[in-house]
Amino acid sequence: HKPFQEENYYSLFDVLGYQNKSKDQLELLEEYEKSFGVSEKSTKLKQKVLIKLKKLDKAIDEGSKMIKSDPSFVIKQSDVLIKNGNNLAAIQLLEKSIDSNPEFGDAYSLLSDLYFKTQNQEGLSLLNAKAFSNENLTFDTKIKVLNNTILVQENKLNSKVYSQQLEELSNKYPTEARAKIMLGDLLFKQNEIEKARTTYLSALEINPDFFQAWVAVLEIDNKVGKNLVEDSEKALEVFPNQALFWYYKG
Repeated sequence: HKPFQEENYYSLFDVLGYQNKSKDQLELLEEYEKSFGVSEKSTKLKQKVLIKLKKLDKAIDEGSKMIKSDPSFVIKQSDVLIKNGNNLAAIQLLEKSIDSNPEFGDAYSLLSDLYFKTQNQEGLSLLNAKAFSNENLTFDTKIKVLNNTILVQENKLNSKVYSQQLEELSNKYPTEARAKIMLGDLLFKQNEIEKARTTYLSALEINPDFFQAWVAVLEIDNKVGKNLVEDSEKALEVFPNQALFWYYKG
């Protein structure tokens, strides 16, 4: 006789797992869903068993059903695809998700990681433009997409566009240091040394805990031959055990 309380199904599922009875586990979950409806937990467990049985297509089908009732499940479905080496299907799924739900920040973040992983410069450029113009996305989402876009472009970097975007983000989110640090990095690459130094220092005023920003400031000081002792003393106040900063202090 099968148990009827919700938690009992999951206990029995575990017991069947120890006994290596995958097919029985699937039957049990089917019965659970008839009684209680499809849930995120039952879907994830089904997918796990189906993947173990080398039935990836069926596992994906289960996830697709869940996405219909809960669009945010697209992230977990994408993770399943990525772990099983199907980046392309995950990309298509996330693109579709963003088209139908343009405010879904997690989808932008994961898609930008996938575009970076597959070195898709055009995809990142378009995604960045879309994310940047969307007023409802958070700073974290925008900076993540922008960072991946800049990283993937290395040689063909359109610094002017990205510098402008970073300046806009800095102005809009004055308590966030990350946009200023990224802007400092861009300016440094463009050989705008003094401007980069000022930008790093304004970021460190917001948050002095960015070690790499102190390193960048001191490297610039060392290069131009001024402010080195003064800035290394400030850096040592935050990182008193850093040998590099003591070295710069002289």
